[in-house]
Amino acid sequence: MTDYYKILGVSNNASSSEVKKAYRKLALKYHPDKNDSPEAENLFKQVADAYSILGDSSKRKDYDMSRARSNRRARGGGMNFDEWVNDFSREGFSGSAFERGRTTYTRSRRSRSEYLDISIEKSVDFKDLVLGSNIEVSFLRYTCLEIGEKEENEKNIILKINLRKRNMNIVCSGSKAYLNVKVDGMGSEDIVPRPNIWGHEEVEHLCGNLNVKINIDLPEGISIEDGDVIHNVTIPLYKVIFEDESISVDTIFDKSYSAEINSPSLINGISFSIPNEGIKSKSGEVGKYIVKFDVESPDLSEIGELKLKQLKSHLMAQYNK
Repeated sequence: MTDYYKILGVSNNASSSEVKKAYRKLALKYHPDKNDSPEAENLFKQVADAYSILGDSSKRKDYDMSRARSNRRARGGGMNFDEWVNDFSREGFSGSAFERGRTTYTRSRRSRSEYLDISIEKSVDFKDLVLGSNIEVSFLRYTCLEIGEKEENEKNIILKINLRKRNMNIVCSGSKAYLNVKVDGMGSEDIVPRPNIWGHEEVEHLCGNLNVKINIDLPEGISIEDGDVIHNVTIPLYKVIFEDESISVDTIFDKSYSAEINSPSLINGISFSIPNEGIKSKSGEVGKYIVKFDVESPDLSEIGELKLKQLKSHLMAQYNK
């Protein structure tokens, strides 16, 4: 594998400014306008190729990783590195070192990336989560330019959660509810030096995760029970006891339904349900949209005493039949 660091005459840990300085010096030295020999032209191309990789932080990171893998394969003996790792896994190794033939290899410790995780909160309307609307999330993260050099930048991503297609662990506490979403590899970055299993130093690219706590804005009167969406609606008493009355209900999903309740024997627990209008339950089925009616008692304070006695007598007669 071509050693671009050697071509520019800089160390593996050279800063971006050192890389640029070395490139300018060599480019000036071998530029065709100042040196017309075929050898100089070839060297000029090599220097330009090297800088195109090492001068770009993203390409340099990929190059360093490929170079490290190439070095590992070169030291791995007769078998290629993948075969060596697979054989290593079959050995069931769990200690700090193991022997293969006469050579002792020391296992390296992989760096942890939890410190790169980012945790944020986002408030989202329940309707948007059920219908799969786009949810824009913004957060600050830092990206690595090279070892020890970082820059902070704002990141915007779009989340799309459809609670009718996927069951998610919604945590409910009273009138509040939330769910957690983890986006792998979207946290901050870092490049750290570490010893590999042969004791040689290499670089490792780490990336944290983005943890989003989504606070669900539930409309008034709405609650969640597994896959069922419960909608509590308050209605006046006359809507229940008179046959010529109907009740119109608008759901939070912009659908309207009419219901007729004709003199039920009990007015508590009155409800109706709409199948497949809830969210996906733990069992994998889409639940119901359940409308529960809370019957409101009338204000009798303005009824005349005579009419109030007549109403009371009539109601008592109904119960004493």
